[in-house]
Amino acid sequence: MSEATVPLEGDATRAAGPIEVSGPLGSARLHPHAPADVVEKIRDLLSHAPQPDEAAHAGPSATTADAAPDLPVLEEAPATMTWSEEDEARAAETSVQAAPAPDYPRPAPGSGRRRRPSAASPGTPGTPESASPGHPAPAAPPGPESPAAIPLVWGRLCADAHVSPPDADRCLVCSAPLTGERCQVPTPVLMVLFLSTGQRVPVRGEVVVGRAPQPCAAGGSLLVPVSGPTGVISRSHLLVSTAGWSVLARDLGSHNGTVLLRPGIAPVLLGSTVPCPLLVGDLLDIGDGVTIRLDPPDRP
Repeated sequence: MSEATVPLEGDATRAAGPIEVSGPLGSARLHPHAPADVVEKIRDLLSHAPQPDEAAHAGPSATTADAAPDLPVLEEAPATMTWSEEDEARAAETSVQAAPAPDYPRPAPGSGRRRRPSAASPGTPGTPESASPGHPAPAAPPGPESPAAIPLVWGRLCADAHVSPPDADRCLVCSAPLTGERCQVPTPVLMVLFLSTGQRVPVRGEVVVGRAPQPCAAGGSLLVPVSGPTGVISRSHLLVSTAGWSVLARDLGSHNGTVLLRPGIAPVLLGSTVPCPLLVGDLLDIGDGVTIRLDPPDRP
């Protein structure tokens, strides 16, 4: 028996096998017994692209999966990468941990001093010095003292206008009775910093001590530059401030630290967050052989 062939328009033919229909847009393989109108529709679709209006109103496509066999099919779409704040924080933490820490000299055994890392940016109070051991960076030349803000304090005046604490019965300067009312006055000199370098600094407000000190407050701080033979003193190393009639000290995140020496107690390493009250006679060791003694104010 010979095969019967049914000719179709164009290149579509009906045979015992699958019906092949092709056109400029591709080719399709249909069932041998596909209706003639379906074959014509497929051929028409493969012959010209639908107009925009037709595409907008067209329903689901009548073509089968074999309508475009030469187009690659992605078995699995690549995963999309996203970047969140947690990823950014984790990356920053990794980069910080990967950076090698500078090898600063260790404090002498028994001195109570330890190395202290700092997250402050360069040039700000509390920034550790950048000099390496054995190569000290030059200290800032002592220029004119910056104007320091003198805070107000509650006090009482004697007949000679000496200022004393508001709860005192007699003047701290001349021992005269205090009969005046409480009033706010500029803070008097509460203590004097006597540095081993020979400097004497009155304390009436904020005092910043360091190799190249920078002011901590917007109102201004008294800057005291000091230097040592090895350069372990930080740029802004120590802050001495006042709170009412009290004098406080706080380390500014220095690498070398600040040790408080007080008779009768073990050496104390000053913290960088909570200020420590100071007493007359205390000694502060900032390293490199530089010490600061707290003396009483000079009396007239």
